[in-house]
This record gives sequence, C-alpha cells and structure tokens, in this order.
Amino acid sequence: MDKMEHEVFTPLLEDFLQSPLVCWVKTVSPLGSDGSHLSEFMTLVDGVYLNDIMIEINPKSSVQRPHRKVNNDPTLRIQNLSILVQQIKSCYQVSGSPKTPAPTLIYSYTLICAYISAVVGGL
Repeated sequence: MDKMEHEVFTPLLEDFLQSPLVCWVKTVSPLGSDGSHLSEFMTLVDGVYLNDIMIEINPKSSVQRPHRKVNNDPTLRIQNLSILVQQIKSCYQVSGSPKTPAPTLIYSYTLICAYISAVVGGL
C-alpha cells in the first residue's frame, strides 16, 4: 500500500472500527489476534467470528459451519456471508414461523450489517 492509499485507508478503517455496529460486536469478545485495526478488520471480513457468535446464539443449528482458513480469498468470504445469512434464518424460522424473541433478532441483524459492511469495504 503506497503512502496515499495508507492516508486514505487508515482513517476509513478507524471510522469503521469505531462505528456503533462494530463496537457492539466487540462487546462479545475482542477482535483480531494482535489488537491492531487491520487485524480486527480482517477478523470481521473473514466471517468466522460472526458465524461463531451465531452458533453461540443457536447451537442446535444444522447450518454448515464457516470456512476457518479464509486466507484473503473473496470466494470464501462470500461463502461465509451466505452461511451467516443461513444461520440467522435458521435461528428465526421453524417451518416458516418465527420462534425467537426480538432482542436476538436485533442482535443478529446487527451482526449481518457489520459483516456486510466489512466485506464490502474489504473487497
């Protein structure tokens, strides 16, 4: 990344990581392994973290588990997004009828919004 890209990307990354959605998601557990902004961002973009949160919410889900080794592969990121959407749907539907209280619904929608924002920003 050249200096100009860095000067543009760094403030955008910091703003994104301080957004209400990401701050809320961070209350579950810290993002990233080294605490850097880039590490936190990549944790969201890969989708494993958000899928793990959904598995905690709905451990009986029979939805496919996310790809753990994404390695910056956009295809695997998108597949993890698809799995996240399936996780959310399975959490709220049993034969087409809702089954979960509203707070969990809000929580899940927040997860998906944060993930979509990260994926769109990361591609």
